[in-house]
Amino acid sequence: MRQKLAAAALLACSWAGGGLAAQPASQAAGRPDPTPAPDGSATTAATEAIRDAIAGPLIDAISLRLGGRAVELRLDLVEVRAIDADQRAIRGSGAAQIVGRQDWIGFRFGVRYDVRLRRSGRPDIGIDAVAAGERDVPNDPRLVRQLETMLSADLAQELRKPSAQLRLDRVSSVEDDGQRLRIDALGTVYPDPYGPGTPLAVTALYDRPSHAWLRLEYRSGDDAASGFQDRRASAR
Repeated sequence: MRQKLAAAALLACSWAGGGLAAQPASQAAGRPDPTPAPDGSATTAATEAIRDAIAGPLIDAISLRLGGRAVELRLDLVEVRAIDADQRAIRGSGAAQIVGRQDWIGFRFGVRYDVRLRRSGRPDIGIDAVAAGERDVPNDPRLVRQLETMLSADLAQELRKPSAQLRLDRVSSVEDDGQRLRIDALGTVYPDPYGPGTPLAVTALYDRPSHAWLRLEYRSGDDAASGFQDRRASAR
């Protein structure tokens, strides 16, 4: 199941993340790792290349957490561990700065990287919600229903199951400046009316002034619940 919705209509052109590719990668990968991984899986040059490769996905993920605002990153620690011949588990920490502001916000991350394909997975981000200016707000039932309807339609098409339905059971909402709302939810996808369900963790970004969904992401399978728990813990 793909990690991001393919429907272009769900991505608003005004999303600040649209311009993230223009962010200087050197902000996130300015200096090489001083030492190779303990198991010898990455040399200094290889680690520096990995830092460059994960910069873009990290910027995207942190921008989403910060209400879709353009950000600059500084990576302070990057640890690379070999999983197999191609896969690397990467974890580390750094700081993010919203463009136009002076303060830096600490974060930690974990992500997988395929050295053969030179492609990274979706990062798991832990960020200080208080420092980021986020605050919990009551869930908006209308937006929750919209989210269920849109994702149900997308999943029905993806699974080729017209009867597929999504039920969101645990929903939390946070806002930063009163303009953008981030919704984290855990639900269950039912491909058939009488069949078993599959866990699904959802992260969505909604822009109140334009009444538009700026970004929707979901993760299915056994790791959905754990991923949801990680995000909620990092938002405290």
